[in-house]
Amino acid sequence: MQKVALYIRVSTEEQKVHGLSLEAQKDALIDYAAKHHMCIVGTYVDAGVTARKRLGHRKELNRLLSDVEKGCIDLIIFTKLDRWFRNIADYYKVQEVLERNQVNWKTIFESYDTSTANGRLHINIMLSIAQDEADRTSERIKAVFESKRARGETPASMAPLGYKIINSKLLVNDETKQVAIDIFHYYDMHHSIAGCQRMARELHGCNIYEYTIRRMFDNTIYIGEFKGISGFNEPLISHQQFERIKKYREVRVFKNQLAAGRVYLFSTLLQCKECGHTLSAMYNINHNQYGDKEFHYYRCNQAVSTKKCPHIKRMNEQKLEQVLLEKLIQDLNKQMFHIESFHCEKKNRLNTTKLVNRLEKLKELYLDNLIDKDSYRIEYESITKQLQKSCITHSVNSIQKEFSDSNFIDLYNNFNPEEKKTFWLGIVDKIIVDKHLNIEVHFL
Repeated sequence: MQKVALYIRVSTEEQKVHGLSLEAQKDALIDYAAKHHMCIVGTYVDAGVTARKRLGHRKELNRLLSDVEKGCIDLIIFTKLDRWFRNIADYYKVQEVLERNQVNWKTIFESYDTSTANGRLHINIMLSIAQDEADRTSERIKAVFESKRARGETPASMAPLGYKIINSKLLVNDETKQVAIDIFHYYDMHHSIAGCQRMARELHGCNIYEYTIRRMFDNTIYIGEFKGISGFNEPLISHQQFERIKKYREVRVFKNQLAAGRVYLFSTLLQCKECGHTLSAMYNINHNQYGDKEFHYYRCNQAVSTKKCPHIKRMNEQKLEQVLLEKLIQDLNKQMFHIESFHCEKKNRLNTTKLVNRLEKLKELYLDNLIDKDSYRIEYESITKQLQKSCITHSVNSIQKEFSDSNFIDLYNNFNPEEKKTFWLGIVDKIIVDKHLNIEVHFL
């Protein structure tokens, strides 16, 4: 049976005005797949996302493309072309991925043919019309928002912590304003977001996510400004404190960039069994008479920030590395065969030289102001991701060539941290860790 993926997208406005509900799309796609004897391998739903959103913001679409590259999908179906894309440039970026992996797409309520010049022209025309319609709608919405701001009304539907919206006006919320004020004061004194979370929980009984606090420190609403309009609302903190925190955070980001050489071997691979979230990579420094020693560990932030997950133990990176090596050695020949089978399929698809040349051309376009910063970033991330896969394939193949004549442990111990990380990314899909630090390894 043909392996088919269902893609569903609807923005909040479309669902409200046109009745393009997620349920209606899903029912139609499931019915179509059943009638044509297709095997549904996944459903990908971008809810409340417009088709003009940058590719990086359409999380389910990116998850779909990831599964395409893993070879899990033969065909993608959706109801209409405008559910897929409303702009030509992004359409062809995704189409390149699909063609490289020999995956087709089909609309169940429309008829398109990508195999002929006339068919491709028809798609371009329809995408141009959809793009123009989306741009006009965007301009109307921007005009409404500008009018609201000029009248001192907020276009937002949700107020930040410490505020409330009444009759489109942003007013101070007496019940939560002290929480927001205390978060700013605490960070100003102690420079710790984790400390802010702990203080809010212990002093006010509020569980606040780290991401929320980071957004607060960038939100000028707290000093009475909105989109460049001063005096838009009542401030909760002073300009001096806001700028002081901003400067400190800029210095901290710069220091983090300088420390970017720190390599976590298993970042993105570890998953909490209890809540399903990815474990965060952390480090600590032990001070003793023999000097300072840095060690790495992984923890579940849900257990730390919200106390909703029972997974409170930390996973030591060095111990995890030893356990994984033991598991790998137990069945090494089988794993190496699996690695070879997995990567040989992709070997001919990735041309490192071509990708490097594409990066150089992309840089030239950006320096010549032929593309904007956002477009440059999105394309840069896409190309470097492909380069990483190419490097992983090369690294693993090199290991296989040397393995027959070398002791595996000696070979592994000669790797630098970057090579070790590349090795694990090349053979491990995910590592599930439970609250007792038992692990379940899923190899690629």
